[in-house]
Amino acid sequence: MSDKARERHSALSRILRAIKPLRAPYLIGLIVFVITEATFYVSIPLSVRLMIDAAIAGDLSGLWRGVLTIVGIASVGGVSFVFFMYLFCVSVIRITGRQRSKTFERALNLSASYHESHHSGDTISRLANDIAAMKASYDWPMFGLLTTAVAGLGAAVSMIALDWRVSLVLIATTGAFAWLNRRFTESLKRMGTGIQEANGRLTEVMGNILGGFSVIKQFNLESRMGSDFGAHNADIRERSIRRTKRESALECYNAVIGWINFGGILAFGAVLAGSGAMTFGTIIAMTNLLWNVNRSIRELGAQIAQFQGYLAGTARVEELQDGKAEEAALSDSWSAEDDPGGPAIEMSGVSFSYDGRREALSDFSLTVAEGATVGIAGPSGGGKSTALKLLLGFYEPSAGTITVARSLLGKASGAANAAREVSRAVSREALRAMIAYVPQDPFMFSGTIAENIGYGREGAPREDIEKAARAAHAHDFISELEQGYDTVVGERGVKLSGGQRQRIAIARAFLRDSPVVLLDEATSSLDSRSELAIQQALAELGKRKTVIIVAHRLSTIRDANPIYVVDGGRVAERGSHGELMAAGGLYRSLHESAAALES
Repeated sequence: MSDKARERHSALSRILRAIKPLRAPYLIGLIVFVITEATFYVSIPLSVRLMIDAAIAGDLSGLWRGVLTIVGIASVGGVSFVFFMYLFCVSVIRITGRQRSKTFERALNLSASYHESHHSGDTISRLANDIAAMKASYDWPMFGLLTTAVAGLGAAVSMIALDWRVSLVLIATTGAFAWLNRRFTESLKRMGTGIQEANGRLTEVMGNILGGFSVIKQFNLESRMGSDFGAHNADIRERSIRRTKRESALECYNAVIGWINFGGILAFGAVLAGSGAMTFGTIIAMTNLLWNVNRSIRELGAQIAQFQGYLAGTARVEELQDGKAEEAALSDSWSAEDDPGGPAIEMSGVSFSYDGRREALSDFSLTVAEGATVGIAGPSGGGKSTALKLLLGFYEPSAGTITVARSLLGKASGAANAAREVSRAVSREALRAMIAYVPQDPFMFSGTIAENIGYGREGAPREDIEKAARAAHAHDFISELEQGYDTVVGERGVKLSGGQRQRIAIARAFLRDSPVVLLDEATSSLDSRSELAIQQALAELGKRKTVIIVAHRLSTIRDANPIYVVDGGRVAERGSHGELMAAGGLYRSLHESAAALES
């Protein structure tokens, strides 16, 4: 199969895959809808021919037959048109709804590596702009394309049937039309793909601008960001103009060919009518039928070119749908153990690289006893947060093993059954149900404070939400707000301070009530008084939970035991605060540097 044949097959396959859930009703509605529309265009000129020839010949019965034929076609076609148009349109709506849900669900289930390597703006563009382009590939543009082709072909066949001699002109113009459109289609396809990709980049820029609005204002970056937006917008504009020029040229050439065709047929028909070889009704019918042929020549090329752009959007949606989703079960690097005296979590000889070249973790080992509070410290970029990402199942180790206690998986709400399904394997759902995670930069959904805390446990009653807020020392500031727990936090929690967002995130973790709590710089935005209160809450939490704390502010992990000092992706030191200070190594250096800054 040639490359072009393969591309055409691929384009058809994309459409068939998109409509697969409702293929039967969609195709029935589309095909009958198209045939009904095309039949109307072709049959009316033929009926008019009968009426005109009958009128000239004085055949009253023939005239009435023509009238009744038109009435019959209109009646049957009208009923068919309405019914099958409804079937077609409803199928399109349902197909689009399923495609949108499928694409969104896949976006939710894609791996962390996909979302970290693709800008959110590009993903949003695929979920919005490209879904709309995909819809167009099987919606009205598809109907228009098929109707134009079928009506044009039907009209050409009818003209040949009326007088085979016109076929010579038709063959010549159709060949010119096919050659011309083939020449233009490839370049228009490339232009359409480029425009779709440029739209995705523009959406990325808009996402950056809207997401970093406060930074833009603070650093007076309006002009720079406006220029950046303008450059991408200008790129789309120039690409669209070039495509429009190309489409206009194609439309012009097709129109010229169409009018030459029209003039040739009309002149040829006039000669035949003058010699008595063709009736006047046939000339009128041929003229009307030729309108459909000319319309096909003028519109079909542009419709095909436009359709290539829709297929480019469809390809981008499919690329997202085909993205690698997270597996339900973690790899063989993970295992669940039933050893009552064993650790809650153990990472043994773990290595990991984001890019396959530089290792973020190398021969990394960590042991966390059940009920212990463990601290992880070290310089920036040393691998602390990477270790947490592995513990959350966002990434898989390239070497080494991670073991979790099955007893903790069983304690997690809703995870007991998932933990029992296999003897040693660990599912991501069970692992994440076992863990409450507070990131360094907690995300707030654009709802109320109560809703944001409530995401920690689905269906949690209001009293549990307030109890978790009290434990996180968030209740007092929430109560001072005019709407209290019903205060809307704004997009990404913009109406709250960084410390308030962190306390709400900690309350969310408390509400989750998972046996393991991971805190990644969770007190970095708090003042000293709030941090002390949170430390007291964490100390209380540590009496009944297994806690792992990553911290730059070493005061947060002073009471943790042991403390792991991570540098260059390896464990450089391990011990209690006192032991590490006495050792005089990296931990002590970090502690003294922090003390110097505070003084």
